[in-house]
Amino acid sequence: MKSKIVWDGNLTFIGTGENSCTEVTLDASKQAGGDDNGPSPMEMMLMSLASCASIDMVLILSKKRKKKITEYWVEAFGKRRDETPKYFEKIHMTFHLKGEDLNNQEVKKALELTEEKYCSVWHCFDPDKTEITYDYVIH
Repeated sequence: MKSKIVWDGNLTFIGTGENSCTEVTLDASKQAGGDDNGPSPMEMMLMSLASCASIDMVLILSKKRKKKITEYWVEAFGKRRDETPKYFEKIHMTFHLKGEDLNNQEVKKALELTEEKYCSVWHCFDPDKTEITYDYVIH
């Protein structure tokens, strides 16, 4: 796997991946000296975790459990340390699902499999430094 970022001035960078036809703009907030041209690298980490877990969740529920998901989203909240390096001390994700015949037992099991076995990004976080919790809502 390979990716590349190119500086685009001030604190803005344009990222591409070898398997992607889309560019991603990353930037720092105005408060940190950037221009707010895109998500910060730390926001991208939250999005990467949520999207990696979501790919697994959708695959488990729709392909393996044959559930029809009609809407799905994740809200991810991160609490960073005050000291440098300001990594995430805590991350909490709330998974929202709408669909046909979704039940608590299957969603809970899919989340457990996602956390314990499948989500590669989840396993990139050091559990001694970052506490990751989650809950879910079936709408």
